[in-house]
This record gives sequence, structure tokens and C-alpha cells, in this order.
Amino acid sequence: MQTKYNLEMTHGIAGQIADLSNKTIDSFAAEEGLNPAALVVRGTNPEKQVKAAAAGTAKDAIGVVIHEHKEPANPYYAEGYAVGVMTKGRVWVPVTKAVTAGSVANYKIADKAFTDEAAAADIEAVGVKCVFITSTTDAGIAQIEIG
Repeated sequence: MQTKYNLEMTHGIAGQIADLSNKTIDSFAAEEGLNPAALVVRGTNPEKQVKAAAAGTAKDAIGVVIHEHKEPANPYYAEGYAVGVMTKGRVWVPVTKAVTAGSVANYKIADKAFTDEAAAADIEAVGVKCVFITSTTDAGIAQIEIG
């Protein structure tokens, strides 16, 4: 039984399309299990598959997996599932800490989340241009614009 309620709804959920602005979403098969908002690179069959960005591969990223309503699973999208990948547009993504709108969004592979910190040993620059559209005061979710 739910005994606590928030006064306000959350702004969005990870992988949710942020608005009605122009966007490009391409369909791919998940080469491995993926979750919404995962940064992805092309898979073994680069025309048809994507997989999560791993250490050293964020520079090859093509976009972010979007959220589609379905029965929850772990991972949300199983291997072979058809996933939508936003390659241009605005989407909600997880962030590791407070971020500032207008700053470049880099990716922290270990946390599977975005940050506005400069690229370093554990933070990688993303291959497709990503910029924060919203600011946050702590870890959580923020909007990025891809492309």
C-alpha cells in the first residue's frame, strides 16, 4: 500500500522524449540488454544493431535509447528487442550530479549517466553533440539536446 505521495510530479523519466521539437528516432535491434536513456554505439551488424557504450567507445556514440511503455523487465529491453534510438532531439537522461543548462554533456561510463564535468579518465566526450537544456541541483535527470 502506498503511504507517501509527492506534492509534484517528476519532470520526466530517463529516456522520455522531452518535447515536440524536431527529432530523429531510428530503430535498431538491441545486441545486448539495454535500458532507456542508455548511450549507444553501433553493434556487430552496424546497420541493424546497437549496444551500450563501453569504456573508450563514447566517441562513437550515435544516440540515446528512448523509453517506450511496456511491461517492466531487467534489463528493460532484452537482447534482440527493437529499440528506438534518438539521434537528434531532446530527451531526459540520468545525471551524476548538478548540471548547468548550456554546458556540454559528457558521459560517465561507470555510472551510465551524463555529466557536465570535463572529459577525463572516467568521463568521456560523446561522439554526437549533446548539450544540457535544463539545470539540476543534484543527481537525477536532466534534458539534453542531441545533434
